[in-house]
Amino acid sequence: MGNRTDQENRRRFLLTTAGLLAAGCQYNSGKGPLVRGGVARPLENQIEPPAGPSERVAAKGAMFAYGPLVMRETWTRFDLEKNDKDKDKDLKYMSGQRVIDVKKSKKKLPLNNLPNRISVHHDAMEWKGRHDFSSARERLRTIQRYHMQKNWDGIGYHFAIDGRGHVWQCRPLQYQGAHVGGENTRNLGILVMGNFEVQHPTQNQLKSLEKALQIFHQAYKIPGSRIKGHKEYASAATLCPGKNLFPKFVAMRNRIA
Repeated sequence: MGNRTDQENRRRFLLTTAGLLAAGCQYNSGKGPLVRGGVARPLENQIEPPAGPSERVAAKGAMFAYGPLVMRETWTRFDLEKNDKDKDKDLKYMSGQRVIDVKKSKKKLPLNNLPNRISVHHDAMEWKGRHDFSSARERLRTIQRYHMQKNWDGIGYHFAIDGRGHVWQCRPLQYQGAHVGGENTRNLGILVMGNFEVQHPTQNQLKSLEKALQIFHQAYKIPGSRIKGHKEYASAATLCPGKNLFPKFVAMRNRIA
C-alpha cells in the first residue's frame, strides 16, 4: 500500500505543477538573461490585477514548506496569447519544441516535456520594508513588467519564494523559462526574492527553498549535479544567486542529493 500511495502522490504532484496550473496561461519562451545587479523600475504600463478582492489563490496538491503553491492568478491575469495571437509563433514547451509546430501537426505534448535540471536565482533587488503578501505580489508584477519591457516575453522564472517562505507560481512549468542564457531547455527556474550580495535570505526562505528543491528533485528525478546556482553555468557572467545565498544553497544541494 505504501508504494502505491507514494506513486499516487507523485502523480498528483506532477499533474499539478506541470499541467493543471497552466489553465488559461500561456507564455513565450523569453529572449534574454536575468536582471544582473540592477533594480527593476516600475513602468507606466500596469499589469491588470485579479478581478475582485486581492486574495490568495492556492493550488490543491502542491504543498511546500509554508503552505500550498500560490497560483499566478493571485498576482496577474496578464495573458500573452489572449492579447497577441502572433506571439504564439515563439512559444516553446519545456522541451524546447515550439507550440505552433505541435499544433500544426496535431501532436500531443512532447513526452520529454518535464524538467531535468534546476537553477536557483535571486532578483538582485534589495528587499526593503515588511515581508508581506502585498509586497511580494507587487514585486512579481514589477519583475514581469521589467522583463516584458526588455522584450523577454513575460516573467522568466517558474517559481518564486518570498520573504515569508511562500512559493509563488510564475511561468507555467510546461513552458520553457528565460532565466539562464542559452540553457533554458527543460530548466526549472526558482527565484528567491532579494539581493543576496548585500542582504541575507530569511530563515523562512532558506527552509522553503530546501523543501522546494527536495520536492522537485524527487518528483522529476533530477540529480544533484543538475541542480545549480545561476553563476555555476559556464555561459553566465553573474554573481547570482548572491554570496549570502549561494553557500547555503550548496549545502542544501549536498544534503538533498
